[in-house]
Amino acid sequence: MNQKLTYLFSISYFFIALIVISIKLIGLDYLENIFKPLLLILLMIWYFSNTNKSAQKLNLAFLLALFFSLLGDVFLMPYFDNFILGLVFFLISHLFYIRVFVAGNGNSILPIFKQSPIFLIGILSIFIGLLSVLLPSVFGLNSLVLKFAVPLYALVLVLMVLSAFVYSRIHLVHSGRLVLLGGLLFLVSDSLLALNKFSFEIPNSPFWVMGTYVMAQWFIVFGWMKSK
Repeated sequence: MNQKLTYLFSISYFFIALIVISIKLIGLDYLENIFKPLLLILLMIWYFSNTNKSAQKLNLAFLLALFFSLLGDVFLMPYFDNFILGLVFFLISHLFYIRVFVAGNGNSILPIFKQSPIFLIGILSIFIGLLSVLLPSVFGLNSLVLKFAVPLYALVLVLMVLSAFVYSRIHLVHSGRLVLLGGLLFLVSDSLLALNKFSFEIPNSPFWVMGTYVMAQWFIVFGWMKSK
């Protein structure tokens, strides 16, 4: 991995992230429409800059995960403000992340969780607890789509975190743990977003939701490229 490119893209990424978080806190919607998509675009360019052509072909699913995350960001922006479409695109993104994290490691999944039952139980407990808080509010909505989409998305998100854990156990080096950290931060970010939208207001939610989200994507991309 090119160290200079890593510094260049990381500094640029987190600088733009700070701008986006500040914009969301202030409420300058028109500026969010400009700056927010730049985050995933930067990560995609960084990915292309640090991998050769053969690796890019092999890791097309990872690039698609970033692309659908970009679409999710776009449709959650104030310009479109379409929560359902944003949810769908992030769900697709997580499916691609699951694909790349467990690719070729299917036979290792069950033994890994047998060796680490505490992590599995902990994540499943968070999943059940989150649904127990969200579902009463979600089922009270008039939208049939949200009643179906929210629990489905939560399930796929948890599966993504579990697949990141499998990846971290197979790649026991530092890079595997970074991918897992990214998955856990994604879980935190989306949980805060859902709770703030459907259950109760979280003070300074744009800071916590966006802050954990940008860290999640960066750790996943950096850890993935480092492990390759």
